[in-house]
Formats: sequence, structure tokens, C-alpha cells
Amino acid sequence: MAKRLPLAKERARPREVRRPSPAARRPAGRSSYVLPFQRRQSLLFGIGLAVILTGYLTLSQGSITAAPLLLVVGYCLLLPLVFIWRGRSDRAKTGQAEESGKP
Repeated sequence: MAKRLPLAKERARPREVRRPSPAARRPAGRSSYVLPFQRRQSLLFGIGLAVILTGYLTLSQGSITAAPLLLVVGYCLLLPLVFIWRGRSDRAKTGQAEESGKP
């Protein structure tokens, strides 16, 4: 005789797995998350946005030389520089202090 398969409603649902809280998953010696951007990157980002806005304003006034130049500098030079340029990390600071013998 063939075995009868249970209906979808009759099938037992798997138990829900409780995940540990994020604090429990984090290793004990690890500190909280710090944003990768520093003050210099934020300042450079603001300058880039100001240059781009100035480019659009000059474009709306009919400038065909200054506006494209400002937009290219803003989009192709300043904004990528924000993501490429890195400041000193905590590891680099502590590594230099250890090498020089200062605490």
C-alpha cells in the first residue's frame, strides 16, 4: 500500500531559530562602529557640492565655458577624491607611536 503524504496544512513548521543580539555576536574586544569619513572628507564633499551647484547656476545663466569646467571639476575630481583619499587610521597612529617608543 502507498504511503499517504501529509497536506500542506498538516506539515509541521520548523521551529524559529532565535538569533543572538548584535551585541552578543560582537567580539568582546571590538569597539563600536565608527564612520569611515573624517572631517577632511566631509569638508571636501561640501566643497565638491558647492562647486557642482555653482556649475549648474552658471549653466542656467548661459555660460558655455565656465559651467562645464566647474561641473567636470566637481564630478570628476572633487567627489571621487572624497572616496579615494583616506585619513590616518587608528592602527597607523598606534603603529607610529609604538615605533617611536612613545605611549
